[in-house]
Amino acid sequence: MKQNSNKNIGAILLLGGESSRFKKTTKGNIKKQYIEINNKPLFIYTLTTFLNLDDISHLFLVIPKSDFNYVLKELKNHNLEKYIENSKLYLVNGGKIRQDSVYNALSSINELKIELDYILIHDAVRPLIDENIINEHINNIKNNDNYRAYITINDISDSLIYLNNEEINYIDREKIKIVQTPQSFNYFDLYEAYKSVKNNQLNIYQTFKDDYSLFKYFFQNSDKKNVLFIKGDILNFKLTSNEELKLLEYIFGNKTYGKK
Repeated sequence: MKQNSNKNIGAILLLGGESSRFKKTTKGNIKKQYIEINNKPLFIYTLTTFLNLDDISHLFLVIPKSDFNYVLKELKNHNLEKYIENSKLYLVNGGKIRQDSVYNALSSINELKIELDYILIHDAVRPLIDENIINEHINNIKNNDNYRAYITINDISDSLIYLNNEEINYIDREKIKIVQTPQSFNYFDLYEAYKSVKNNQLNIYQTFKDDYSLFKYFFQNSDKKNVLFIKGDILNFKLTSNEELKLLEYIFGNKTYGKK
């Protein structure tokens, strides 16, 4: 294990989803990242966690262009506009799909000539992300040169079955893991992978489920695809349903267990 504590680390926070699946489960029409709990939009909780980490030198908040004024207003309401003023926080135009949003952020880093060695990518609608998980990524990035990708995963505690018509087969849950964010990568490698796949292989570009699946595909014949798994947390779930929203409201409302 080679140590290099001087690596520059940034983060991309994805805020560009239209929440189509979530809206189908609720009566409202608000995007899930903007739902307020305790008078604070969900994305503010997530953003604050990352901004409070000194090891994250730059953070790129990817949002739809139509939402810029709203986001700027909420940043001001929660005293976070200072991070834009001191060039730690940048707002980036989101794309039509997740892959485009990530690519726009990676391209902005290049255009702004911001020197980053590694980049963490996280979903804004995972507001219960624990600082310890992020720090585990950061510590490995700084002190381990054996990997160029780090992926957060978590165990499954429930039994799993595979239904095939009337046949039921139990699946060994020890071999099944939940993939979460953050995912972190060598910035130059990830940017190279995104540029190549976007420009030359459009037929599969939007089929990748997450950033590592694209990264792994591009570097499939290279040792760069090697990944170190970081232990996640059951609370680091992605908001997709009204039931999960109720759980978030309970957690944030519980003074003993909720986040500040």
